[in-house]
Amino acid sequence: MEDMTMKDGRLRISDDWIVALLALLLYLGVGAWLISQNIIFPDSMSRVANGYYVVFSRDPHLAAIGSVWNPLPSLAAIPLLLLSPLIPVLASKAFAGVIVSAICGAVAMVLARRLLVLFGVGRGAGLVLTGVLAIQPLILLSAATGASESMLLAVALYATLNLTRWLREDDPWRLVHVGTGLGLAYLVRHEAVAAVAATVVLVLVVSWW
Repeated sequence: MEDMTMKDGRLRISDDWIVALLALLLYLGVGAWLISQNIIFPDSMSRVANGYYVVFSRDPHLAAIGSVWNPLPSLAAIPLLLLSPLIPVLASKAFAGVIVSAICGAVAMVLARRLLVLFGVGRGAGLVLTGVLAIQPLILLSAATGASESMLLAVALYATLNLTRWLREDDPWRLVHVGTGLGLAYLVRHEAVAAVAATVVLVLVVSWW
């Protein structure tokens, strides 16, 4: 993200930070409220449980994460789960998953704003459109409930942003970022295979053309 800078002796917070902080507060707030109402998303509980087994099962080992669910959301929750003996709600209510999805949702909104800027959308309009996207019900719920779709959206937008820059700049290094984003997407959900296939075809066609 763009850094916070000093201007005229005052601290100027970049648009990236504004979007990230507001989105994170929104998603964490909604997630905390849902948990206070005992509304826990099954996908989040499953992935948090798999991460919990890695460090707190009778036989702690990485393979305890299992092979049913893609591993990245569970791996991302493990650092938070290490604190669960002190903060039980991280595991018992799957709040570790909510924190992970909220962070991913905030990152996704930053990337969405950057993509809008890349397409020539003005600053004000870009912030408004990003805000509308942030409160879109499906995005809001996935980011506030610990659902893996939030992480998938973040890495997919990362790949999309760099693919768009490659199409404009013809910089091969952008394709490295695209491949990294799509690789991470597959570690989040199997649906990423469709995006990988479409990207490969697009890059081949554009390169040949």
